Amino acid sequence: MEIVQENPIRKSSGLFQVYLKDEEVKVQVACQHCSTICSSIPQLNRHLRSHMATKDFICSMCSRGFARKHDLLRHETSIHSTERPYECPKCSRRFKRKDAAKRHCNRQIKLL
Repeated sequence: MEIVQENPIRKSSGLFQVYLKDEEVKVQVACQHCSTICSSIPQLNRHLRSHMATKDFICSMCSRGFARKHDLLRHETSIHSTERPYECPKCSRRFKRKDAAKRHCNRQIKLL
């Protein structure tokens, strides 16, 4: 587990460091397999399941396996669904996933 330093004011607690800024506690830990940054130990534990060899959640359409149910549901929505429920209010472009729509809209605002 690698600690990512964000703020020079910190308290160490063995496994990770807690960063204090305006009485707000921030924890950041990096995955030792892929350097993904997680903001809590439980989030890191959930992320680590993605590296597990057992893939218990299997897509019924393409047989691809996933370590987490959430990842299977995201896969089914973004790969196998034709529905595009999220729309950009600026240009009316539609997206399958909320995060993709949000990323697009943020870029549109920066272009203005």
